[in-house]
Amino acid sequence: MKKLILAIFILGVGTLTLSLSAPAQIQESKIKTSYNAESDKTTVMLPLLKLARNPKSFSIGALFQFDGDLMSERPCCTTFIFTSIGKKQFDYKDYHNVTFWADDEKLEFNNTKWREADEATAFVLAQIAFSEEIWVGMKTEEFIKIARAKRIKARVGSFQFEMTSEQRAGLAELADNIEKAK
Repeated sequence: MKKLILAIFILGVGTLTLSLSAPAQIQESKIKTSYNAESDKTTVMLPLLKLARNPKSFSIGALFQFDGDLMSERPCCTTFIFTSIGKKQFDYKDYHNVTFWADDEKLEFNNTKWREADEATAFVLAQIAFSEEIWVGMKTEEFIKIARAKRIKARVGSFQFEMTSEQRAGLAELADNIEKAK
């Protein structure tokens, strides 16, 4: 009888230990995938992640698209998205070139696209907030080089920063999704 009670106790402690440690091992995906039947395109996206301790609410995201609902080949291009909310003006409208340092390699992108954020018009008209977006398209190989770097620094316009561990992990997860179709 003592052996049975001891076995039940050990089994119970083992089960409790596994159940307590399991949530720490399960990592929720940051990547969002959506299929648009009308355009027959799928978008795989790392939603915007804020840069900590930044007065302009600067955020970083990335995405790629492919035709259909199943990725059969690696996408040609990937896009970074940067957003910012200025209090007095658009901070990046006139100068929005982007440079990345992936570990020690420098990658420059001068053909970026700037736009006022869609939902910002009323705030801009009221002079309350100036929400803007910078879109940086690049070859997928360049994106993967950035996403796989151990240290990623970037400069958007004149604003320079280092990506957080959360942002690096999200970029690496997006790169994993790209590399599923080799």
